[in-house]
Amino acid sequence: MRPGGRLAFTVWGGAARNGWSSIPAAVIARHLPQPIAASPPPRSPGAFALADPEVLHDAVRIAGFEDVRVEPLDHGAHVGVDVDDALAFFDRVAGRGLRTVAPPHVVDQIAADLRDRLAEHLTPAGVVVPASAWLASAVQPD
Repeated sequence: MRPGGRLAFTVWGGAARNGWSSIPAAVIARHLPQPIAASPPPRSPGAFALADPEVLHDAVRIAGFEDVRVEPLDHGAHVGVDVDDALAFFDRVAGRGLRTVAPPHVVDQIAADLRDRLAEHLTPAGVVVPASAWLASAVQPD
C-alpha cells in the first residue's frame, strides 16, 4: 500500500449481538449438553475473532497503520425471504454438523423451536435478525 493510503474493512461484532449466530445457538443450547453447544472462547479463530473493538484496534495498529478508527455498524441481517427459507439457510450452514451430534428427534425439536424464533423476526422484507459489525479504518504512514 502506498504511503497515505487508506484501509477500511468490516468485521462482525460479538456473537450475542448477531442474531444469525445467537438465535440458533440459544435454541441448540436448550436441547444439547452445554459443551457441545457452547460458544468458542473469546479471541478464538472464526467469525468473531476480531469482535472485541480493542483487539481489532490493536491488530490494525500492530500491522503498522496509523489513525486507527473503529466504529459500530448495527443493522439487520436478512437471512431468508420467509421462515422456510431462513430455516433452510441455517440447515445449510449447520445442519450436517448438528445431525452428527444429535439424534433425529432432537434435530426435529431444534428445527421446530428455531422456526418459532425466526417467525418472530419476519418482516415484509423477509426474515431480518439483529446484526452488529465494526467498521475499521486506518492510514498507511508516510
